Amino acid sequence: MLRSLVGSEMCIRDRWYQRRVRDTTRFTMSEAAAVEEPVTVVLGDPLAVKNALDEHIPKVIEEVGFKEDMGFDNIKLLLGTIACCFGVFGQFHVWFGFPDFPFDRSILLMCSFGYMVFSSAMTAQIFFNGTCLLRVVSPEGGFSGMGDMGCLKGIKSMHVHSYLPRFGTDFQLSFVIQTVDGASYSSSTTEGLKAVENVGKFFTVDGDLVQVGLSAWIKSALVGAAKAVAASSNMSKQKSS
Repeated sequence: MLRSLVGSEMCIRDRWYQRRVRDTTRFTMSEAAAVEEPVTVVLGDPLAVKNALDEHIPKVIEEVGFKEDMGFDNIKLLLGTIACCFGVFGQFHVWFGFPDFPFDRSILLMCSFGYMVFSSAMTAQIFFNGTCLLRVVSPEGGFSGMGDMGCLKGIKSMHVHSYLPRFGTDFQLSFVIQTVDGASYSSSTTEGLKAVENVGKFFTVDGDLVQVGLSAWIKSALVGAAKAVAASSNMSKQKSS
C-alpha cells in the first residue's frame, strides 16, 4: 500500500511538472527539426531538462571565442589519481616485495590515511565548486574587432554558473567575471550578471531542445553581462578620479 501511494505521488508530481513546462513552450516541431543533432528529453524530469541545457552552454561559450580553462579539472583528476594510487598500493603492495599481513599494518594505515585525505580533498573541491558549470579564459589577442562580441574585450576569465530549482521552471544563468585590470564581478555585487528564463521557452511540447533559441539567449545574457561589467568598471573609475 505504501509503495502504491509513493508511486502515485511521483506520477502526479511528474505530470504536474511536465504540464507546467509544456504550458510555456513557444516552438513547434519544425523549428526544432532545423537542428542537425536534436536533443530530446522527458519534460517531467527536471534533471534531464537541466542536463540538456548544461550540455549546450559550453558549446555556445566556446563558439563565441572563449577557451576552456582545464585547471580545475586537472587538479580534480590529480587528487583522484593520487587517492587511487594509495588504494591500489594498499591492495597489491605484497607484489612489490613488501611484508604481508599482519606485518604490513603500518603500510595499510598509511594507504588508508592517504586515500582518505586525497579523496576528501577532491570531494571538498567539488562541493565548493557549487553551481559552477564552466571556467573559461579569453582568447589570445582578446575580442577586439569581433563585431557584436567586441564588448567582451575587457574580460580576462569567467566562471559560468547554472541553476534550476528542483521542480522549478526558471533556469538561471550567471557569470563571475574577472577583467584584465584584475577586478572581479559577480551577480551578487553587480546587476546584469544573471539571466533568468523559463525552461519551457527552450523546448517544444514534445521535449525537443530548440538549440537556436537557447544559443541566442545565452549569447544575449553574455553580452548583457559584459556590458554590465564595463558600466560598473567605468563608474568605479569615475568615482576614484
